[in-house]
Order: sequence, then structure tokens, then C-alpha cells
Amino acid sequence: MNHEHITLTETISVAGWVIPPVITAPGAIHLQRHFQDLLDRYLLTVSDSGYVNDEISIKTIKHINQFIKLWMKGKCRLLLLDNHECHLSLKFREYYEEEGIIPFALPPHTTHFLQPLNVGCFQPNKHYHREAVNQATRIGNRDYNQMDFFTDIERIRHQTFKELTIKSAFKKTGIWPFNPEIVLQKLKEFEPPHHTPPPENQDGLIWWDFRSTVLCEGTV
Repeated sequence: MNHEHITLTETISVAGWVIPPVITAPGAIHLQRHFQDLLDRYLLTVSDSGYVNDEISIKTIKHINQFIKLWMKGKCRLLLLDNHECHLSLKFREYYEEEGIIPFALPPHTTHFLQPLNVGCFQPNKHYHREAVNQATRIGNRDYNQMDFFTDIERIRHQTFKELTIKSAFKKTGIWPFNPEIVLQKLKEFEPPHHTPPPENQDGLIWWDFRSTVLCEGTV
């Protein structure tokens, strides 16, 4: 079976809503017949690999901004994202400043318990995607391809991104309602064992345990 990589960029809010996604498919141009089942509000992009690049990142943030502006109540908005290099480009940062978007990059290797999409949404999304593939197989489709996925994607997303699911995802990360203790407890679970303290008769030298220092700073 041949496999193609498609990147689906999702954006959710603490209010419990999700905006239309950005789909990045492998290729050089769009073929209309591939996307005829998609809603008009989806943003379709292409790249050689099917992965997001700098150009697509700019299109993505503009796409996101046009929807979150509709619910904007103040001058600024906070955008949580990972440390992907596409999010750190100069054009990306300039657009943030122009539009009153405050980016906050999550620390490396923490998205499995700090990123709400990873914590509460992507697992059910994978579940409903598997259901769609299994259903297609049961009716004789042995080659579930890109066009089949585009046909099913709206139903998969509708089942996944429910208001309660989204709000629960933010709650599990401690982001909203704000509860840092949730994350601090998980950090303690993964914290390496401390080194044995040095002898006390070391001519008054001060020894630092950097692991516990970082952890204490996180509780302030």
C-alpha cells in the first residue's frame, strides 16, 4: 500500500471552538477533483513533501487570524505554539506584531502534556479516522487514499472537536482554568533522581542542584 503524508493544522480556543483547518498536501499544484468534497473555508496548500514550510506558515497564521478576529474582545491575543522553525521566522514575528498576536512557544519536549491538541483532541481524531478507514474497507475500498480522506474529513472533525472535548483538553494541561500544579506534578514524575549531596566540609563552597532550582522557579 502506498502512503502519502498530509499535514493537517488545527487551531482551537479555550472558549471551546475550532477554526477551519489548513491542509498541506504533497504536490506542486491543486487538482480541483481532489478537493471537491472540502468546504470552502478550509485553506488548501501544497508542498513537495506534504510538510509545512515558511511560506505555508505565513498563509496559516493569516488564515487563523481572519477567524479569531471575529471573536476578538481586546487588543491582543495569545497564541500557543511549538518551537518549529517555521514559527520563528522574521516574517512570522513581524506579522505577530502588526496584528497584536502574542506568540508563546511551548518548551521543547513538553507538548505531550502542555499542548491541548496533543493531550485531548488528537487521540479521538485518530480514533474517528480509523473508523472511517475501517468503514471504507468493509464496503470494499481496499485503497483508502487522499480523496477518500478529504471526503471524510469534515465528519471526522465534527466528531472530534466538540466543545466539551476542547475545554477538557485545556483543563488537562492546566492552561485554563489556570492550574500549574497539574503540569508540575507531571514534571516530578519524569524528574531524574537527584545527585548525592557533596560532603559538608568543602571549605564553604556552595553547591547547586540545578534540577530542583529549575523546578522551584516553575512554581513561582
